[in-house]
Order: sequence, then C-alpha cells, then structure tokens
Amino acid sequence: WCSATPLIIAMIVSLIAVASSGQGSLPHIVFFMADDLGNGNVGFRRLAGDAASEVRTPTIDGLAREGVILERLYSYMFCSPTRSSFLSGRLPLHVNTLNLDPAAFNPATGEGAGIGTNMTGLASALKRVGFQTAVVGKWDVGMATQAHTPSGRGFDRSLIYFHHCCDYFTSTVSNATDPLCSRDSRTIDLWRDEAPANDRHPGRAWSDAYVERLFVNEATQIIRGVTTTADTKPLFLYYASHLSHTPLQVPQQTLDAFLNESYKLALPGVAYAAMTAELDAAVANITAALRAAGLWDRTLFVFQSDNGGPIYADQFKRTGDCPSAGRPGLTGPSGRSPFTNTCLDFGGAASNHPFRGGKASCWEGGVRVPAFVTGGAVPSGVRGTRETGLMHTADWYATFVAGIAGEDPTDERAARWGLPKIDSLDMWPMLTGTNSTSPRVEAALGGVPGPRVLVQARFKLLLGLESGLGMSGWVGPHYPNASSLTHSFSRSIANCSQGCLFDLESDPYEHVNLAASMPEKVDELRSRLEQIEASAWAPDRGTPQFLACRQAMQNGGVYGPFYK
Repeated sequence: WCSATPLIIAMIVSLIAVASSGQGSLPHIVFFMADDLGNGNVGFRRLAGDAASEVRTPTIDGLAREGVILERLYSYMFCSPTRSSFLSGRLPLHVNTLNLDPAAFNPATGEGAGIGTNMTGLASALKRVGFQTAVVGKWDVGMATQAHTPSGRGFDRSLIYFHHCCDYFTSTVSNATDPLCSRDSRTIDLWRDEAPANDRHPGRAWSDAYVERLFVNEATQIIRGVTTTADTKPLFLYYASHLSHTPLQVPQQTLDAFLNESYKLALPGVAYAAMTAELDAAVANITAALRAAGLWDRTLFVFQSDNGGPIYADQFKRTGDCPSAGRPGLTGPSGRSPFTNTCLDFGGAASNHPFRGGKASCWEGGVRVPAFVTGGAVPSGVRGTRETGLMHTADWYATFVAGIAGEDPTDERAARWGLPKIDSLDMWPMLTGTNSTSPRVEAALGGVPGPRVLVQARFKLLLGLESGLGMSGWVGPHYPNASSLTHSFSRSIANCSQGCLFDLESDPYEHVNLAASMPEKVDELRSRLEQIEASAWAPDRGTPQFLACRQAMQNGGVYGPFYK
C-alpha cells in the first residue's frame, strides 16, 4: 500500500465499495444512446471560450465532467449499423453497414435488416451472467422474426419502435419512411415485450403524448422495480433515445424557451436546440430515478451518440418555394399546436463544430461522437478526466461482458454458423485507470458495401469518390443560420480517389490532407484496410416484404415481426 499510486488506491477503494455494498458484486449498467447528436450541440464538447446560449445541456455536461469524457469514441456514420455494432460487438463491416427498412428479409438466407440472425446479442450475453435486461426507445436492428426483436435478443423487458424514426406525437411512420406499409402515414410503430403497444390509437391513454416522455417514464418504472437487496440481479438498461432525430417535433412549452435564439439560428436550428434540451431532460429524469432508487453509487452510466449530427440542408435551401415558410407553431399566446414537419424540416439542423462533416459522412463530425462514462462504478481517481485512447462502439460488448462481468465474450453460436467473430475489445482497464493505453490501435469505420475508412493510431485514411465523403466542410459555432440558405453540405463531396490522409493528433479537424507528402503511409494503410475488408460480411438481406404490411394490419395497424 505504501508504494501504490493515489490513482490505483482510489480505484481499489471504489471497486471494493461496489463489491461490499450488500447489493452484489456487479454494477448496474445504464447505456444511454442519443440519436443524431452533434458535437457542437452539447456544452461539454464545445471549445473553450466558444459557449453558445442555444446549447442548454446542463445535466449532460455536469455528468460528463464528473466522469470520464471519451475523446476518441467512433461509430458508424448512421443509425442501424452503429446499433448493430453495439449489440453484436462487431465492427459494422462484420455485422451490418446498411440502413434497411426493418421489413427487409430474405427467406433464402434467413437474414434481414440489422444484426445477423445467429449472432449473440449483448443482452443475451449479460443475461447469462446474471443481469436483468431491458431496452427502451429506438431498436432499428431488425424486425422480421421474433428472434430479431428485443425478446429474441435477450431483453426481458422492452418498449421500442422498429424504424429509423417515427412521429413524436403519434408514433406513426410516414409514407416517406415506409412507402410500402404506411402509405397513408398512419401505421403505428410501438412494441412492448412480445406484442403491439396499442395505447397509441386515438382516444387511448398515449394517443397524443410526446414519445420521448413515454420512454423516460418506462425507463424510470424499470429502475424503480430494481431492489437494493444483496441478491438483486444487476440491471442492464439500454435506453435508445429518439432525440434529436427527425422529424423536428418538440412540445410547444419546450420550444417557447428558445424563441429568443431565432435571431442567430434558422427555424430548424431552433427546433433542434429545443429537442436537445428535451434530451437533456431525459438524462436528468433517468439519472434522478437511479439516485432516488439508491442505485447510482453502484451504476455505470454510459452516454454516447449513434453518429454525428446531420448538417445536410437541401430542402432548407429552397425555402422560397415553401408555402408555409412562416413559423408554424410559433405564433399565438396559448393553445398552439406543437412544432411539426413542414418543408423547412430539412433534417440538417445539428452542429459538429469544430469538426468536419456530419451524419452520413466519414469525416470526424460524422463518426467521432460525444461520449462519456460516469456513475458510482467509475473509480474516483479517474473522475473529472478525459480519455484520448481509441475506442469503437463495438467495444462496449467486451467491456461489459469481460471487463465488468468477468466472462468470456466469445460468440460461440456465431462460430457454429460460420459468422464473423466479435471485434470488441475490453476497455474497462483503460476506463478505470489500471491501464493508461487503449488495447485498440485501429478501427475500420466503413464497410462493404459502404465507405472505405481506416483509423490507425494517429492517422486516418479515406478512400473513394462519393461514399461517406459528402458533407465535406465545417459549420460555424451557430448552425443552421441565415448563410445556410446558400450552401448545401450534402453536395460538397471530397475526392479521395487517391487517398485522403490526416494526422488526427495534430489536425483533429481534418484541414490538411497529407496524402501527397506521405505516399508510403497511404500505401501502408490502404494495404491494411484491404486485409480487413477481405473479411467483410455482406449477406443478401432481401427486400421489404408485403408480409410485414399484412402483419401490421392483423396487429390493428401496428408493426411487428411477420415471418414465422
């Protein structure tokens, strides 16, 4: 003890406290995944001296600064592949690189949208070692069979929607999202455990409630149901927020608080800022529930976004042709209808300042996501620090199963089916301070099909002409604003056919392409990327099936698994 460093002593004391708390030896794990959250939309990721009054995330910022901020956590450039990566423990090119409709399925291969049918999900792995498991919010990793639903992936409890997005006030899916099964934009997407959640029908309990608040209420009920006795099973709660994904919809009361920001932000930016405040409130309510239940001191709380914030703005550019170019939902003293979609809802209302690019691109603004760990399970010696070690969303699988639960994370079922093994690496020693370096030295951020990107140590290589190379630019500290009318980031595409090389240690914002001056490094990384891509898994996942529409009709207008 006399020669031990203060950091190690603090870590040991913290872990002993968890183990001897009379509540079992394993911590509760609450994983909060935000949707389409930009780096510039949360205070803890803003540059020093670059505060923005429209960024109001006090709870998220406070939790981040009390814990360990993860400076280099990478994800895929959009929704479903990141979620597939998290729940399977694989890099996207070994599980899924497509944002398919959940009705997609190929009976011949047994594969559809999301995670491979015979891959073991994270919840199943944690359930084997004694966790009780629950998921609330966005699923987006498959729906075709019962095996593709949360209960088939090891979750004891669930309240989810299957698609990329849904209406915040009705849980219906628009015909733009699903032209096959929701042509009238009235098919409901809300599923509880193993049956449709029919509460969304007109006249029923949840007919017009804001869906994020329904999810928060569900999560807090789950937390309240966890006892603090010695024989209590630890909780794994995966909370997948709808916020701040489109459609840009937010309760009027929340929106009202942001009207004074309209002078610096365009209308969609005001809505996005208000939605991010709702996100902060969701985090506040869930963490408050953990504290009230006496669970916080034994909890690992993880927060991250699924990808960078969207900055594309094609529709916003054409506001002169918009018949409702005023401020819908922003006039009248009271009783106003909520802010809902108009032709101004172009989706690209986030900010990744100062990073380059955004969602649907492989620039740092699209794949380097805001993230942190906090809670009582984080040793006191590392709280209030920033971790610069390389991580990928896939790494949470081994971190939870091996690092925290002490079990072998090998996916033996997948091995029997000849599927790719997990890529996940145990980050727990790095996160707790027992190891100062990351076990991960590289991560392929693209896929087959998909963009071609490799991060290795301090270097990053991008290859190609289009895929993942849009949004090639930088937004200012307040975005979207009036100048957004004259620029479309989605049409700004870099040419990396000969390779674009960046030193992320000296140039994290990707301003200087080193490819011409370092051709040997380009060749080295290209060769390594080709080796990794040779093991890509890209089955024929089929097309959206009309069986899904028929099943939704049988469910009373609610989506659900459709193939037996």
